[in-house]
Amino acid sequence: MKKLITTTAAVALLSGCALGTPPMDIQPDPVDASQYTGLSCDQMADQYQQLQQDKRRYVDQQEDRRAMNRTMALWIAGFGAGDGQAAKDLARTKGEIQAIKQAAADGGCEITGG
Repeated sequence: MKKLITTTAAVALLSGCALGTPPMDIQPDPVDASQYTGLSCDQMADQYQQLQQDKRRYVDQQEDRRAMNRTMALWIAGFGAGDGQAAKDLARTKGEIQAIKQAAADGGCEITGG
């Protein structure tokens, strides 16, 4: 019985990465703010709102993947599929949000919301 508990605990620890990264722990990719410097304040605000919508969609997709991975881990020897495209898209979008906020600040624009 003790061996079963030890084995189960080891599988649970090892499968942690296979479950996928929580969306809040996904770090932004570096994005150059200069790609937004030619935009007007209104255009930056519109782009920022679109990026916020994209971010929410990718967070939902990543959470769905994590849920699927938890289910897989229960049924397939403790392993899930890890992160997928949603995690990559979320990292990129987070980087774009940082970049557009920086470009807006540099251009004297105020971006609110999100």
